[in-house]
Amino acid sequence: LSKLENYDLAIMEPDIDNFSPPENTKTTYIGYVSLGEAERFRWYWYHIEGKKFILWENKNWKDDFIIDIRSIEWQNLLVEKIIPRILKKGYHGLFFDTIDTPIYLEERNPKKFKGSVEALAYLIHRIRKKYPEIILISNNGLRAIEHFGTHIDIFLIEGLNTTYDFKRKKYKIADIDWRNHRLSLIHSNRELIKKKPVIVIDYLLKRQNKLRNLSLNICKENGLIPY
Repeated sequence: LSKLENYDLAIMEPDIDNFSPPENTKTTYIGYVSLGEAERFRWYWYHIEGKKFILWENKNWKDDFIIDIRSIEWQNLLVEKIIPRILKKGYHGLFFDTIDTPIYLEERNPKKFKGSVEALAYLIHRIRKKYPEIILISNNGLRAIEHFGTHIDIFLIEGLNTTYDFKRKKYKIADIDWRNHRLSLIHSNRELIKKKPVIVIDYLLKRQNKLRNLSLNICKENGLIPY
């Protein structure tokens, strides 16, 4: 806890036993919540196991399952039970992960998953309307940012300049065309983003100085906050 107090922002796993953000703190504590996927280890798994809105297991993450975000049952569980439980612990806001998943599903099969992006936007709108004072952070989701960006306080881009090779199990430079595409989405939505912080988290090993310098330089050139 003493180390976390040295940071401005701490994005936390909210289901850690016996942990709540301290009352008198200068650090902003944000609770993690997955919107487009669900992990088997979560306390609420027994509520949803076997439900039709659970689609299939994420091939890169064991025991992590793709969700059909259009399910009103899943949305209600998030808004009425999962999120209140996080905020009751004293977190100052929420970090929305896996919002790329419904975007990917609709792009992959527009006919079968039609309305997934609309459902994502509706869900985030519901959360913002119910909790107008908390901080909301989006993780990626750039391809649909115009649908929900007005409700977001901080935009986080994960793996802009680096990526993880799941086959070779190593960190490497991200595909240049993919990186430039994501940068173009950021800049084309500057009017929507305006003066809100845009944080880039790039993962690498301590010894990978070239990757670190690349990330720092690209973030600096584009007005982004590197971490």
